Amino acid sequence: PPPPVPSPPPPPPPRSAASLTPQAIADRLSARFQGGRPSNNLSVAGVLTHQVDDAKAAPGEAGWVPEWAACTVGTACAEFGVKMSASLSNARLPYIYSRSQPGFVVRPSEAVLLCAWERDGKTSHRVCGATSAPGCVPGCVQTSGPAWARGAATTWCTLPDTCPDAAACAPYSWCPFRPQNLRQMLERHSRTQGAYGEYRPWCAGECRYNEVVLDAAAWEASLPALVEAIFVPAGAPPGDVQRARQLWAQFRRTYGQRVADVPLLRFDPSRRRAQFTPL
Repeated sequence: PPPPVPSPPPPPPPRSAASLTPQAIADRLSARFQGGRPSNNLSVAGVLTHQVDDAKAAPGEAGWVPEWAACTVGTACAEFGVKMSASLSNARLPYIYSRSQPGFVVRPSEAVLLCAWERDGKTSHRVCGATSAPGCVPGCVQTSGPAWARGAATTWCTLPDTCPDAAACAPYSWCPFRPQNLRQMLERHSRTQGAYGEYRPWCAGECRYNEVVLDAAAWEASLPALVEAIFVPAGAPPGDVQRARQLWAQFRRTYGQRVADVPLLRFDPSRRRAQFTPL
């Protein structure tokens, strides 16, 4: 009898997310930004970013950690609270923390939400310490710190979206939303569009971004998978672009093949499409 016909070679394995090209990852993030809408699901709400804010110690100083590391106990930046701050942006809310500083796109499936503010929550003043009230959540409620920070963050926002105690929230009439009320925070932010924005030099005008507070321990445990991409805002000065390139190179040296496909992107939230592009 004739020899048996050899079996065909097995099909190639499906292309994994880790092997996507920089352009494919940029397209995925742009689609997430364009389709973002109020939701309790971080993956549906938009693009989650954390930008360099110079709160960490310089290399060689006590408590130094790299820019992508969490502010956990023992780090210099833990004096501002054992938490990590980020912002959610989408086509309805095209606002980010800084128009120049490089940053990280946070993989939503790896993030653990503590609370959310429809504006900058001044969370560096909202820390948990020996004088904090029971139930303290860093960056959110029952925190210690300046008198205004204690008063403005003793209670959660009640629904629909008002501060439950105007006197307690004075002189800043805001409060944090619980994780299960992220959708309500985003709905309110969509209505106000950050119209109360305050001038801050890092956003070159009115700061209209929201602040999403994330669990620092979960952040640290999820590295490096938590970082979906490294980016620099479009129009950033050359020095900040170079800083983004150095940050990207350092990240890749630290984690090696595990982050070989983490791209360096340019992010322009003002564009109607293709907000993320390879740098």
